[in-house]
Amino acid sequence: MADTRKNGQFNETSYFDNTGGLNISDSVFRVKDTQATGGANFEYTQTGGIQKRRGAAAINTTVDTQLRSHGLDIYNTTLGTKTVIRAADTKIQAVDLDALSFTNLSEDTTAAGTDVFPTDTLQPTSFAQFNTDTVSMLNFCGSTDAVYTVYSPTKYTQNGVVLPAGSFSATTIAGGGGWSTTGTFRYAVSYTKASTGAEGNAFGSVSVDVAAVTNSVVLTFSSLTSVDAVTYTSVNLYRSAVSGSDGFTTGDLVTVMPINTVSFTDTGSASLLTQNVPRVDSLVLDNSPLPTGTYNVLTLWKRRLATATGSTLRISDLNIPESWPTVNTITIPSGGPITGLAVIAFNTDYGNDEYLAVFKERELWLVKGNDYTDVTLSFIDTVGCANQALIALANGFLTWIDYRGIYLWDGSGKPIYVSRPIEPFFMVDGDINKTLLQYGVGSYFRNRNMVYWFVSSKQYGDQSLVIKMDLRLTLPGVESTLSGRMIDGTFVIDTDEAVPVYAAKAYLPSASSDEIMVTGNATGSLFKAYQQYSDSGTGIDFQYYSPFLNLGSPNQDKRFHKVIAWVDAIGDWDLTLDYWAGYRQGLTEKSTLLGSVTTSSSSAAALWDVGYWDTAYWDDYTQSLNGIVFNLNNTAGNSEGDCIRLRFRNDGVDEPVTIYGYSVIWTEKGLKQ
Repeated sequence: MADTRKNGQFNETSYFDNTGGLNISDSVFRVKDTQATGGANFEYTQTGGIQKRRGAAAINTTVDTQLRSHGLDIYNTTLGTKTVIRAADTKIQAVDLDALSFTNLSEDTTAAGTDVFPTDTLQPTSFAQFNTDTVSMLNFCGSTDAVYTVYSPTKYTQNGVVLPAGSFSATTIAGGGGWSTTGTFRYAVSYTKASTGAEGNAFGSVSVDVAAVTNSVVLTFSSLTSVDAVTYTSVNLYRSAVSGSDGFTTGDLVTVMPINTVSFTDTGSASLLTQNVPRVDSLVLDNSPLPTGTYNVLTLWKRRLATATGSTLRISDLNIPESWPTVNTITIPSGGPITGLAVIAFNTDYGNDEYLAVFKERELWLVKGNDYTDVTLSFIDTVGCANQALIALANGFLTWIDYRGIYLWDGSGKPIYVSRPIEPFFMVDGDINKTLLQYGVGSYFRNRNMVYWFVSSKQYGDQSLVIKMDLRLTLPGVESTLSGRMIDGTFVIDTDEAVPVYAAKAYLPSASSDEIMVTGNATGSLFKAYQQYSDSGTGIDFQYYSPFLNLGSPNQDKRFHKVIAWVDAIGDWDLTLDYWAGYRQGLTEKSTLLGSVTTSSSSAAALWDVGYWDTAYWDDYTQSLNGIVFNLNNTAGNSEGDCIRLRFRNDGVDEPVTIYGYSVIWTEKGLKQ
């Protein structure tokens, strides 16, 4: 808690903890910067202070022709090879961060094209990796009429397998056969994709009589060759048991034929015996493709893919991410279309389980079970999410942005509201542009144990506001018995008008390297963000705000006399204080004071290194705290009120300011009536 002490008639309220760092629970900062290029990085130090870091570095100096990034993810094979996949304008691309190349993936069709998204796509792309024993698949969707799958660094395919079209016939001939029994048999055929090995539903139930065990059956395919011979390379021929029923669902797999096969002679043998035959609406095996619709959400749940159109949740078959049984659907009864999907996993003494969280704009639902046969659907809260890209799994919690604020949830009870310290951003007249929240994006950065959200600002523009939630300082407030489901998260707010971010992905390039975060803007560039990179000589104006502080006496009118900022005395820098009292917020209402830090020696290069390394890790660096005293005046009446808000800023170029706390000196003016 904040420390308030009386000194004669004066009160001193200080925001420190016993390590010399800020008492974050009482003084959560809101941070912003202005600059021409790059991205400023403001992080909490291990000792509790807030410091300026270097900005983002552009990966490609020449912008790609596909300008706006609306999705980034990693195609990760079972062998451990990784490829950055970029959804950009109408293309899906493989990105080589070393060669700085952008390769448009092509679809696996005879007339291979590279356009996968509609023109002028703005919807963020949702991704879900799914690996089997034979193929690695990065599935994706967003403003598309289907789910698509990246299955190599150069190719993608439309999820699902079509039902065979056309017809075929069967005729009995004498000789050549070796049947174990005689009687009436039925035949059906299905397609298999070359890319992923997925098989579609079977078509046909052609009947033929085998009168003698020495007979053969000639099957003639009149129009099965009309299917795309690149996407589909084989036809599976199934035969029922003797006296098989129409639309049989078990039988022998007689053979696998090339897609252009015209005829085949069945002598009574089979490649594989007693197979399930995939059929539409079959309770045994239904390999139906997704119906046409608009798909924006996608996740992996219990070895199944899950997606949605409107309020209908669609779930693939177990271990078959391209088979979507028509009965495997769940309708969410209220709250408009589904806007996001995410999974919460549990590991307990009683076993393991995964729950599927279903987000709508203003509602949250939970799905338990495995599929439509044993599902339990529960309404959780009137808390929603604008789009799936705003949901991030971090430290066992789901984190996301709702139109009201930011939430944490572990799948039990109600979601935990954590954004009270930055609540003004989400108010009706707040700085977040909620009309563009559907284009926001977030990513969990394990390197810093922080979740980063990139959203649009009314003041700074589209996708130029960054909200960073420090989980190291937020999660200790979470308790299993939390009654109000509300804690104060620790946030830093960053702005960057020059490099708005429309896509972000944090990942580990290899086991021996540090995690990096790749971001994409709207003009064809990618960046390595929140790493130790230079800003190309461009200066950064460093600013951060405190919340409105009532100093422990919310109903007490006060007169504010002094503010003491405790800074790391590592140079001769100017520090400016702007302050507002009594909930005055406008820049025209602020009062401004200037102070300086002075030390006996300084070195700009070395000091800037301190600015981007956490000083707690530096063996050869010792903190030297110095207090800058600001004597408050009475400009615009800003030295009186029931609360005070502070903004510290440094407008110098590459000056590493680190603030570890501050004190406010005030006296009681009188009780409010």
